[in-house]
Amino acid sequence: ESKYRFTKTSKSYIRYHLVFCTRRRRGILQMDGVEARFKELLLQICAQNDYDILSFECGADYCYLHASVLPDVSPYEVCKNIKYGT
Repeated sequence: ESKYRFTKTSKSYIRYHLVFCTRRRRGILQMDGVEARFKELLLQICAQNDYDILSFECGADYCYLHASVLPDVSPYEVCKNIKYGT
């Protein structure tokens, strides 16, 4: 698989490494079913917005996401879309 993302008029190699922390660093992701549901929703949101997930890991109170996006998407938009589910 190619490292680059192609569109009709561009070729790009943009990778974002994002870290999401839970509010007040509480270990909410350790509760039964919460981590699985969070992963399910995150995969759905990334598929809707055409973000390629390169790696994804959850801990007790954080989530690491390494994603490839198109050049017209800013890191702010990626975070906003994931946090608000748009």
